[in-house]
Amino acid sequence: MDKIKKTMDLAWAAGFFDGEGSITFVGKSVRIFLTQKEREPLDRFKSIVGYGIVYPRQHRQTAKGKDTYCYKYYVGGFNGRQVLEILYPYLFVKKIKAELAFDIYRNYKGKMCNRESGKHKRGRPITKHKSF
Repeated sequence: MDKIKKTMDLAWAAGFFDGEGSITFVGKSVRIFLTQKEREPLDRFKSIVGYGIVYPRQHRQTAKGKDTYCYKYYVGGFNGRQVLEILYPYLFVKKIKAELAFDIYRNYKGKMCNRESGKHKRGRPITKHKSF
């Protein structure tokens, strides 16, 4: 029974991430974000995958000038990669993006760039933020 519940929880988390999440690559770090008006789904996601933080964030002002708030889930670096590996078998929409993140991490590991010249070893300019 525990294995079935774990599988169902991972499938739920992957579906939630497929629909609401984003994968960003900065340097050699994989970053994962989810944003929601309610905190509970993000807390559930975090408890299933076992990594990350959930925090409140000011979202925008309404027409009447009131601030609205949302909640964000964030995980990055090695833990971000771990989350993608946990969810990968259940991903559908973001499966290709997860594969790209794995490839980028694998290709950059140990051969990032020459910081002084501002260029990768292959001569391309360094980009600080790559999102997909």
